[in-house]
Formats: sequence, structure tokens, C-alpha cells
Amino acid sequence: MYSTANSTILPAVATGSNFSSSASTVKTTTLKIFRPHLRCKTIHYADYKPFYLNMFYQVMNYVIFSVGLFGVCGNFLSFLILFLSRSKNTSIFYLRCLAVTDLFTCLSFIVFGFYAKLYSHTLLLDMSLPITHTIKRLYSYTQNFRITFSGINDLLIVLVAVERYVVVCWPLKAAQLVTKKGARIKVVAAVFVTLIFDTKRYFMYKTNRTINPCTGYERWAQKLTTFGKSKTLKYLDLFVSAPLLTLTPAVVVLAVTVRLVLTLKTAESDRGDLSGGSTSNSKPSNERSLTVTLIAISCLFLVKKSLYLYGAINNLISFYRGSSGMAASTPYTTRSLDLLRMSIASANFFIYCASRRRFRKQLLELFRCGGTATTLKQR
Repeated sequence: MYSTANSTILPAVATGSNFSSSASTVKTTTLKIFRPHLRCKTIHYADYKPFYLNMFYQVMNYVIFSVGLFGVCGNFLSFLILFLSRSKNTSIFYLRCLAVTDLFTCLSFIVFGFYAKLYSHTLLLDMSLPITHTIKRLYSYTQNFRITFSGINDLLIVLVAVERYVVVCWPLKAAQLVTKKGARIKVVAAVFVTLIFDTKRYFMYKTNRTINPCTGYERWAQKLTTFGKSKTLKYLDLFVSAPLLTLTPAVVVLAVTVRLVLTLKTAESDRGDLSGGSTSNSKPSNERSLTVTLIAISCLFLVKKSLYLYGAINNLISFYRGSSGMAASTPYTTRSLDLLRMSIASANFFIYCASRRRFRKQLLELFRCGGTATTLKQR
């Protein structure tokens, strides 16, 4: 046990009423552990979430954890194949960076988020090892890791979408505007910009030591800091972060994606005219498949940003109505956004498999008996 600051409370909670049989006692104890509204009858009902909401939290945590495991495996394979291909295409360089940021987005939840979120919804973890409490104490900082990696990922998608637009629509200028050195500088700039805007997140929350009123065991709860409650943070979110990191990237990627789709349709039509109206036998080039891949990634990006825009609009409405704080997010939207963020971070591997024939060949070569890194590099 970690702490028994008020250990006399535990037997009373564990036994509940005076049951005659041990089976009834075990059943009641189980209910008090897993059903928040039955944990402790001396506590006001509003102090804990309803049973259905608590179960929703826990189920979503396991679902997000499972999706994150797929994401870790998929992004690792994506990076390995893209790295071993040794392509000099700058878009491939961006895809490698996307695989890295997606990999760390998934890992950050698996390593830090999953355990810390379970801590808040069960009495089992606050009666376990001290490392459990250490993880929860650090969660006010570590919870922002996946948001930071996701933010870097968003800017990388904007960069690769714009660059693909230049390559497809301005092919004569692409050699001058699209270079490997320029791509490296842009990636570093994307990381730097994200860190500047996300630094404030690491000062929004703190963890306070409390005592669980039902068990008497030491426990850590996350609270907003003075800065987290300040109007300065509200102004930064509404009038700086939302326009620059949510609205502007979404508009840019939407415009570029629409332009790329129209260009591909025009190219298909022209190819059909030149081949006598039949395009069934024409194999898609590597450049075209790469463009289709980036369009699919951009569409997922727009889905995620649409939810961010919805939250930003709600916050803006709350601000102009004179509310003292930001518009409260419902538990369902918060967990749904976490699941969406994790799903998008895990989806690129499947997009590559579906849209890139060369990627599928390299993947099969990697798993085939006798397949080596040298073979992949030669492809």
C-alpha cells in the first residue's frame, strides 16, 4: 500500500453493511470499487461521475490504447520502409517525419496517458505501488507530449500539402522551390513554432495531494493553476492559437487539396483523350500515387481540424456571452477527440498500403524470407 493516512476507513468501506456471508461482502466490495456512486455512501453523489459515464471513460481508454498499439507498429514499419527506400524525393522525407511524429503521438499515450487516466476512474490504482502516484503527479506535464507531437504533425501535413501543390501545379518552378535542404529547414521551423505555442500548456495544470474520502489512501488530483484560469490564457487561445494553428492550416490544406483533386481529374481526362478514351490499362505513376496518398492524409487532417474548429467556435461564443471561462467540453467530445487523434496518428500506414504499390512491395519484401535491408534499398 502506498499510504494509509486514514486506514480505519477502509474496513468500513470494504464491508459496507454487516453482511452475514463472505460472498455478499466480496460482491459489495467489488461494486464499491468499480461503481463510483456506490463507493462511499457518506460522500455526496455529485462528487463522482455516474456509473455509465465512468464505464464510458474506461472503455474508451482501452479502445484508444488498442488503437495506439496498432499505431506504434504501423508507424514503425512505415518509417523503416520509407527510410530503407533511400528515396531523394522531399515528399518521402516529409512522410518519414510524419511517421516519427505519429509514432511518438501513440507512444506518449501508451506510456503516460493510459495508466494516468485509469487512475482517475478506479480505486484500485491509488492503493497500488508508489510508481502509480509518480506517474499521476507527472501527468500534468506528460499529458501534453502527445498534443505537442500532434501539433508538429499538423504543420508537417501543411508543408507537404503545399509542396505537393507546387510539384503538381508548378512543375517548372518545383526544382527551385522544392529542395531537400529547404525541407529540413521547414521541419525544424515547424517543431520550433509548435513548441512556442505549446509551452503555455505545460503551465496550465498542477497536481495536488489529496486523501480519497472512501479509502483513506493518498491520491493525486489534477487542478488548474492560476495561469490556467487567467484571462491571458483565454485571449491567447481565442485570438492567437485558434486562428494561427487551427483555422489557417485548415483553410490552406483545404484549398490545396481541392486544387490537387481537380488537377488529377484534369490529368485523367487528358490521358483518356490521348489514349482513345480508355485509361484502364494505364498504370499510375509513382508521383501520382504519392499525390493520392497526400490527398488522403490531408482529408484526415481536415476531419480532425473540423472538431478543433467546433471547439474554438464554442469558446468564442462563450467569450462574447460574458462567460467567466471557456466553454466546457463534454466527456464524450473529449474522449472522442482523443480517439480521433489516435486513429489519425495510426491511419497513415494503412493509407500507404492502399495507395502506394511500391510501399506494398517493400512491405512484402521486408516480411518475406530472405528479404534484407539491402534488397529494399535497391528498389
